Amino acid sequence: MDLFNLSGRVAIIKGGARGIGFVIAKGLASYGAVIVIADINSDGAEEAKIVIRSLFFTLYHIVRVSVYACHRSSL
Repeated sequence: MDLFNLSGRVAIIKGGARGIGFVIAKGLASYGAVIVIADINSDGAEEAKIVIRSLFFTLYHIVRVSVYACHRSSL
């Protein structure tokens, strides 16, 4: 059993556009998780999505990353 196989799992990362959240998003994506980045910085979140997809996209492994802009009051 592969303990780090996250295929089919969804990870929601609040504040995933930069810093620790971004590093966590990259790490989870590297193990196959579907990534959802929720951040108040929508431009930064879009950039993070592009970076994560470009790092982990291969012919057989398509990385799914979604971005949701949100405000603190909606969390």
